[in-house]
Amino acid sequence: MKPHISALSILTISALFAPAAEADILKVPSATFPTIASAVAAAHSGDTIQIGPNNAVGSGGTYFENIVVPNTLTGLHFKGANVAWDGGANDNNLTFTGPNDGVTVEGFAFTNGLSHVVITGNDATITRCQSIRSRNAAALQITGNFAKVTNVHVEGGVGDGIRISGTDATIDQCVIDGRTGPGVDLLAADRASVSKCKSSGCDVGILAAEMI
Repeated sequence: MKPHISALSILTISALFAPAAEADILKVPSATFPTIASAVAAAHSGDTIQIGPNNAVGSGGTYFENIVVPNTLTGLHFKGANVAWDGGANDNNLTFTGPNDGVTVEGFAFTNGLSHVVITGNDATITRCQSIRSRNAAALQITGNFAKVTNVHVEGGVGDGIRISGTDATIDQCVIDGRTGPGVDLLAADRASVSKCKSSGCDVGILAAEMI
């Protein structure tokens, strides 16, 4: 007797061996995505939002946006090249509501805003960014395990420069100047590693319960 293979079995096998969806690169500004918000609205987990200087009339190359990323999106990569991003007076520049695991924020010059980047999620990275005069709380905040903050410069402003809550964080090659508050706040972090960093003109250099 010949074995019987049902249509459902074929569909199941096809689904098991179907290639995973490829991550997209969403370019801002473009005809499709003139703003950061429009790209975030269209993004899927794992996508890269590649951001160049704002070309809107009167923008001077700067984005004036307050972005909130829903917790359904993970693995997003916000990638700029020293792109200017002004958060205004009343909200954060970029907030991940959480949990948004595996996100990366790279290559921005943040100004104004309450906090510049707030991430809730594991394996988050902030790298090659400037944070200038955030207005409240911490300039750069990550709540989650295995956070990485590398090659950032936090300058002026009120509150913590960098605040990490979670285990096994890495902070490397960062400079924090002139904050009204601690340069780095690790009071809620366990097994944090800080290397090749400089803090000057802050109320406290590093607040930590335990470091390695």
